Amino acid sequence: MKLVVLAVTLLPALAHADALRVATATVIVDGPPGSDFDRPPSTQPERPAPPPQPEERYGIARRDAVVAGDHGIVTSTALTVPSGNAEVSIRVLAPFAALLSIAGGLSNSTELWADAGTSLGDSSDGVSTVGVGLKQVIARGRTWQLAINGSLRYLGDSGDAIAMGLVGGVATGCTDDTCNFMGSAGIQRIFTTDGGSDAPTTFYTFGLSAGGRHTRAMFEVIRVDRDSLMVAGIRFGNARLAFDVAVAMAAVDGDSVPLPLLSAIGRM
Repeated sequence: MKLVVLAVTLLPALAHADALRVATATVIVDGPPGSDFDRPPSTQPERPAPPPQPEERYGIARRDAVVAGDHGIVTSTALTVPSGNAEVSIRVLAPFAALLSIAGGLSNSTELWADAGTSLGDSSDGVSTVGVGLKQVIARGRTWQLAINGSLRYLGDSGDAIAMGLVGGVATGCTDDTCNFMGSAGIQRIFTTDGGSDAPTTFYTFGLSAGGRHTRAMFEVIRVDRDSLMVAGIRFGNARLAFDVAVAMAAVDGDSVPLPLLSAIGRM
């Protein structure tokens, strides 16, 4: 009988204690209404991933990021087309000649190119040319780069033809990490087969450009013996497309003839 009385007396207390533990656990686990603890685990909000940041480029790498960094209006630089990309360009020296070229980046330091051009005069006396070449970067720093190049070219008209081999090098440098001011200097040695003569000729190239990613003023010189070609113009463009508007001044035997020169370059 005492056992029954004890059970009857303790059962309400035990039941009250169990309810208190459950209520306390509910408050601790669930938290106040509307809190994150009140939501099922699967419905808790996820923080959005931060947007990808554009890769910062410094020095000469800033010119790699835009189209036509591997050349000026008529001269070459020590830069190459980035690996996996190709650039197509057309130059028109009005109203005398046009040149179509394509260049591809085999790696971040190797470029293969080819071009074909023709005079825009009478087709019976027209001059045509076809060339193929390779440019290889051999040294680079944050604000400078050095490359060597070699090419083969065929130049002919209706009655004559010349085969040429060219080898040389070019150095390019920027004044600082912005590369808003860039200069290039190169030397080329030409070996020709012209009527049995194989005397080589040397010519020099110089190029300066100043400006930002979208607009640059450009000045270039090609010097062969006592003759020279000077080009001054502006390049408008972005990462994929660029246009050159320039004037070429040929100084031959003391005479200077200004000619309009237009270019369009696209990167694929």
